[in-house]
Amino acid sequence: MAYGATGPTAASICSREGSHNIVAVRFQSQKLVDASLAEDKLGKAGAARPRKQEGCSVPATWEEVANLEGLQLPPAVAVECMKGSSLTEAEVADAVEYTINARSTVVSGPRLRATAWLTWAALSAVGGDIVETGVFTGGSTALMLRQVVEKAARCDTKLWAYDSFKGLPPTSSQDEKKGVGVVGKQGEYSAGRAQFDTNVANALQGRSYRERLQVTAGWFNETLPASQVKRIAFLRLDGDLYVSTMDALQALYDKVAPGGYIYVDDYLSYRGCKRAVDEFRLARNIAAPLHVVLETGGQIEAVWWRKPDC
Repeated sequence: MAYGATGPTAASICSREGSHNIVAVRFQSQKLVDASLAEDKLGKAGAARPRKQEGCSVPATWEEVANLEGLQLPPAVAVECMKGSSLTEAEVADAVEYTINARSTVVSGPRLRATAWLTWAALSAVGGDIVETGVFTGGSTALMLRQVVEKAARCDTKLWAYDSFKGLPPTSSQDEKKGVGVVGKQGEYSAGRAQFDTNVANALQGRSYRERLQVTAGWFNETLPASQVKRIAFLRLDGDLYVSTMDALQALYDKVAPGGYIYVDDYLSYRGCKRAVDEFRLARNIAAPLHVVLETGGQIEAVWWRKPDC
């Protein structure tokens, strides 16, 4: 949830020693950039890394995400209740522009755009609910909720929003170890529930959305294990710190549907966030490639991947 693009550039990452497979997707064109992790022991050459399991197929990288030159995505709607719906680049641009102008988020334009398209992919190709951990003032929540209400009107999709509404929890030693990004601090990104509710209401004016939105306040280690969500099509993580990210992955990853999407907003801007993702993927032997979202200036903060089907 960093302000602006504070992460390293694609060029700087490509120049470093690393062993993990990251595919950088430039959302403004079809150019793909190979990149590698760096600056911590999980990213050094020779470090252990996930192995593709025998007989386990990894979903396609959905190359259409890299082609946003007016193409409707994905080309075929697979979820029955989504048939007849579509999403255009003009609609995405309008939603992103509104979110930025409303000052209801600190997420950059490229990451909002990626969030919008991945929401569409999850709803139309996978089916299930959307979960966001770390909602701050509600800008990205409203961006996704508009699709739930407008595009998935015939589905029973819900958006589950989780936040302490007290800012970040205390940092841990995992956040303070040397690595890519900043440490973060307790109380950062503190916004009250009232501000969140107001921003969502303003963005969804004229639309009936309350039965589609489930908001839960509290610390992730207390709220997420008790979550009633059954099937997740899109899991959007924005917890910044190690514990916030790891709590979300441990509590919710198994509920992500096969082929579902996992997006991490601050992978290369907060040290603990990256470390939690690396450790979790390694422990769970997740070999699906990471895709990064390039910021306007070439910096990288956010990554996403698709859950393998086994």
